[in-house]
Amino acid sequence: MVKKVLDFDYQEYFNEMFETTTVLMWSTHCEPYTFAYYINKLYGIKLVRKNNISIKMPHSHNEMIECSVYHYQSNVEHMAYLLIDSSKYVRDKQSNKKGTIFDKTLLLIGADSEDLAKSIYEEMIGQNLFRNDTLTENRGQTLQEFLQSGILESVLFDFSNPDELETTYFRNSLKDANLEAKRQKFLNDQRTFVTELMLALNDLMPNFDIDGQSNDRFMRPSGECKRCKLPSE
Repeated sequence: MVKKVLDFDYQEYFNEMFETTTVLMWSTHCEPYTFAYYINKLYGIKLVRKNNISIKMPHSHNEMIECSVYHYQSNVEHMAYLLIDSSKYVRDKQSNKKGTIFDKTLLLIGADSEDLAKSIYEEMIGQNLFRNDTLTENRGQTLQEFLQSGILESVLFDFSNPDELETTYFRNSLKDANLEAKRQKFLNDQRTFVTELMLALNDLMPNFDIDGQSNDRFMRPSGECKRCKLPSE
């Protein structure tokens, strides 16, 4: 009897995943445990160290890069946080740096990920530092310490629409065809990099559609997406 093998549409799967996944990246001089400590303290979560992952270095044939991973998941809020540190790869002068110039990546996965990521990003660039009523004096001091600990640049990515990738790194440049082509290549490279991270993080990826727990996401055939669309700006 011939065993039937279900085809899995990876492209459709990642398009669905990015509907509820928002990406923050940073260029820093912070150690990963220091970065995770401040994220936990500022946002009331409990990122914990997990096993390292290895992914293929962008634009290489078989060279791998090892990344440290921190994870937290709230099944009450239906939100997962995955912090990936690739500083060894970024800071290694012998490495090919065409894939990403950022050493910290935070994946926020959940229906409210966009609003939460925007709030974090705005605080990181100082936009809400003194006008946010929820920013107490002690928390404001902690945020200042964090920003001064080695945060060089904060960047927000929206990969929810594969045809219109967005980032705060540099704005739309439609009036300059060459610059816009470079922008689109950069965004595609970053989306591919995050996709590779998701594949390597299979065991930690949440599945809130079923029971809020990880459940072999990449082993399931693609079905109707029940995830809510991210709110549009």
